[in-house]
Amino acid sequence: MREFLREHGWAVVLSVALHGLLVGGLVVAALISVYRKPPSVEPLPIDAVVVSSQVLHAVRERAEQEVARARAAEEAKAAAAKAAEEAKAAQDAKTAEDAKAAQEAKAAEEAKAAEEAAAVQQRVADAEKAEAQRAAQARRAAEADLAAQAKQAADARKAAEAKQAANAKQAAEVKQAADAKRAADDRTRQDREAELRKQLADEEHRSAVESGPLR
Repeated sequence: MREFLREHGWAVVLSVALHGLLVGGLVVAALISVYRKPPSVEPLPIDAVVVSSQVLHAVRERAEQEVARARAAEEAKAAAAKAAEEAKAAQDAKTAEDAKAAQEAKAAEEAKAAEEAAAVQQRVADAEKAEAQRAAQARRAAEADLAAQAKQAADARKAAEAKQAANAKQAAEVKQAADAKRAADDRTRQDREAELRKQLADEEHRSAVESGPLR
């Protein structure tokens, strides 16, 4: 109540003062109308309202009721504002607690996620290490196979070269023999052709001699 009066004192005082002035004005108007002496002249027909004490009392009670209602409204408004402030403070406290709990939960989740990430990284590193070892073994095996294949290929190449040299030598010998045989055949043919030409020439000479005028 003190806080309400401290915060809204001027409004209450102003409201009470206005109602007091209103009541005082009504009381003064009523007293003037009651105690005013009639003039000596003829009264003119005037529409006037006579205010009795009961009316004044009713007006005063109504003013007091208005003040009480205004005060009650102000008190209710102050109580509602205080309740709203308390509710807001409670809500802020609850929000702060929720935020703290959420922050702690988030920190726990981040720590758990970091642990899981570290475990995943470790598993990945182990898998990469094992894969590197397998790859090294496979590379050494492949290099050994390539070396064996290269040796086999070199041996095969040497054997092929030796066979090719032997075949070339044999072919050269065969060709040499064929050339020699061809040359011998050519000489034999040439000799036979020379012999045949000679025989033909002798035959022609003899025929010419036999058929000539010397005969």
